[in-house]
Parts: sequence; C-alpha cells; structure tokens
Amino acid sequence: ERTKTLAWQGNIYFWPLIVNAVLSAVISGIAWQRRKTVPGAQTVTALMHANAVWAILYAFELSVSNLQAQIWLAKLEYIGILSIPPLWLIFTIRYTRRSAWLTRNMRIILGAIPLILFGLVITNEMHHLVWRARLRATPPIPQPESSTRRAAARQRLHAPRPTQRRAICL
Repeated sequence: ERTKTLAWQGNIYFWPLIVNAVLSAVISGIAWQRRKTVPGAQTVTALMHANAVWAILYAFELSVSNLQAQIWLAKLEYIGILSIPPLWLIFTIRYTRRSAWLTRNMRIILGAIPLILFGLVITNEMHHLVWRARLRATPPIPQPESSTRRAAARQRLHAPRPTQRRAICL
C-alpha cells in the first residue's frame, strides 16, 4: 500500500514565522484577559489569531516541497490574510470609541468582502483571478554566492575604472 508523505525542506524563514505566531498567540491571550477594560481588546484577540494562522500556514507552505501541498496551504493562508484588514479597521473604530460607525450594514460589508475573496481563492483553478500559476514547487530561498562569483565581484569592485586608469597615467 502506497502512502503519501510530504517532503520537508529546511527553510530560513520557518522559525521566525513560528516565533511570530507564538508571539501573536501570547498577545492574543493578554488582550483576551483585558477584554472588559480595554476598548477593542476582543478585536485584537481575533486580529492576533488571524496573524498566527497566516504565519503558521506560511511557514509550512515554505517548508514543504510538494506543489499540491503548497497550493493547499496557500489557499488556507487566506483565512488569516483576508481577516486582518477588516479586523484592523474594526479595532481602530472600537479603540477610538467610535463604535457608532459600526452599523449593521458596515459589519455585513466588512464580513462579505473577505468571504467573497476567500471563495475566489478556493475556486481559483476555475477562473485564475487570484493567481495564474505556481511555477515552482520550492520557494526562492537566498543561497550564498559561490566563492568564485564572490571573488570575481570583489575583483571588479576593486579594479580601477577606465577613467581612473587615465588619471593614473597622467
């Protein structure tokens, strides 16, 4: 029986993204404890949860080498990505104590836009409105230059320019 496994690849962005997610969860917990005394604390809790979801899923997207898994994780990332802008606006409105601006219609619009966009992300293969194609299964990870390229670059940097050569000859 054949089992499907995800190939894991090392990535320099994995741990910073995980730290981001953990810090977001800690901030979320602190905000939740102060939800009764600080205006907007409940919204900050949701905002930090959305950030944590985005960071964790992005860390795993960059760390798997299977193209289908990367696409699936990228689609799930949009849960966090699309939640952040309306939550940020709601937090700002509540923190500045202008909750009267959050009418029923405003909340419907702020919730409908991410839902519509998430529907477009999930069904992207049908219409390609969100992204056209994924060209590679591995993320672009910066690699150190080879020693020969570094040496050639250093030589070009320190070599006298044609105008400098003329000045030396005079």
